[in-house]
Amino acid sequence: TSVHWDSNGRTAPCCTFRGPDDPRNLSASDYWNSDWLTKLQKKMLAGEKVAGCNRCYEEEHMSGSSMRDTTPADTVNPIIQRMHITYSNLCNKTCNICRPYRSHLIGKEYQKIIKNDPDNVWMKDKIVQQPYTEKTLGTIKFEGLGDEQIQDISNHINDIKQLYVDGGEVFIDKQYFVKILEIIKAHNRHKHIQLKITTNASFTEDDLELLKDFRKVKFLISADGINNLYELVRSPHNWEWFTNKLKLLEKYPHFESQGETVMHCFNVHQLPEIVEYWNNNVSLTMLFHQEYLGAHICPDYVLEESATKLEALGRTNNARYLRSCITKNIQKDKVLFHEFIKTMEPVKKLNYQSYIPWSFDLVK
Repeated sequence: TSVHWDSNGRTAPCCTFRGPDDPRNLSASDYWNSDWLTKLQKKMLAGEKVAGCNRCYEEEHMSGSSMRDTTPADTVNPIIQRMHITYSNLCNKTCNICRPYRSHLIGKEYQKIIKNDPDNVWMKDKIVQQPYTEKTLGTIKFEGLGDEQIQDISNHINDIKQLYVDGGEVFIDKQYFVKILEIIKAHNRHKHIQLKITTNASFTEDDLELLKDFRKVKFLISADGINNLYELVRSPHNWEWFTNKLKLLEKYPHFESQGETVMHCFNVHQLPEIVEYWNNNVSLTMLFHQEYLGAHICPDYVLEESATKLEALGRTNNARYLRSCITKNIQKDKVLFHEFIKTMEPVKKLNYQSYIPWSFDLVK
């Protein structure tokens, strides 16, 4: 009962779905009436596993839960009730765990790396493991939806209960975001639809004013580290920049907000502090497709210390996941971890080790 458009045009049931034959650049109406979706719905209703849901199956195995088993679906009278729009890859950050199809600035970084070091070990492996990386480098900037698809939203707007937008960064490339808000208001749905926005907090007061008439707005705020660590995991901005942005939200008490953190080797030691900073109102998710930065890279004692503290904070699934990482010992990931550090330190002009309390020499 949902549809998601990725920034490269993939049209699928949700943002984590990755199937072998996902359709692209469909309108909501064409997607809903497609043979592809009909076949998929029949498989799901029959209880069959589908390839596109592999990420959720893995999350359930590792941590006990996933988006798949926490998102309700009406199987009696199915209509499109949720839309998730990733409408471009324009972004103002170059986060370590991100990729070009989510940030055009990372695409620019990758281009420079390839130009200066065409035999770079880390980059050559990335292109082999993630072939779309090379494809995105040719375009750098791209959009997931066109005007025709945006306008088709009007045909379903009265059934929509939740509309979710992300990027890139929503508040950097605002043209489609503004059009979507106009469609919602034109149908007088701004008091009924829950608007969920994933953002790195790059909003201005003018941006927040655009949303003040919406009754149900929830900001999912990405931040993989707090205090000094922020500038390493969310470059090029620092912690003061981030906290000043959060202060703007305080002027709009009817807006909800929640932290969003991806667990990786650079922040495992800080995960309990992150949970406490957000007063437990933060989602901790697994890292996929960048295994050389996975939590399992951390020394065992770091994983166990954080797992124990997370358990005490009631985060048993997260603790379970960290402990599962103790048993993973993948030599290739360790090699690529060091290659990544060697490659990125001169690019970002940062000394990675100076931000991390455990020694990189322990990754051998």
